[in-house]
Amino acid sequence: MKNTRKFILAAFVILLLIWLFISPPQFLGDLLKSVDMNDPVAAGEILVRKYDCVSCHTISGAGRPFGPSLDGVTERRDVQTLRKWLGDPTSMKPDTSMPDFNISADEIEAIIAYLTKNDLTR
Repeated sequence: MKNTRKFILAAFVILLLIWLFISPPQFLGDLLKSVDMNDPVAAGEILVRKYDCVSCHTISGAGRPFGPSLDGVTERRDVQTLRKWLGDPTSMKPDTSMPDFNISADEIEAIIAYLTKNDLTR
């Protein structure tokens, strides 16, 4: 009986850790992926490189045209739509090829700030 409880507890802990690793809840991502928002544009530029957005999108003529160009995206889409898209791409388009990066709320705001600045300076 004692070994059975230990096994169940161990299995539960392992499953919990797998779940947290594969699909962490938003609040955990927000805690672990905080961004220095003193300069959100610079932080957004770093994040665009970190998540390698140009491997599928073009920004200022650089990148691959696999996905839509991110030039002018803040003019074509409202901020709420962009937040939802970056936070959970499949909720916007179930068959999208864009991966869910489990981006934190701060990361989303920084990326949007960078894309907005990029659109204003074009």
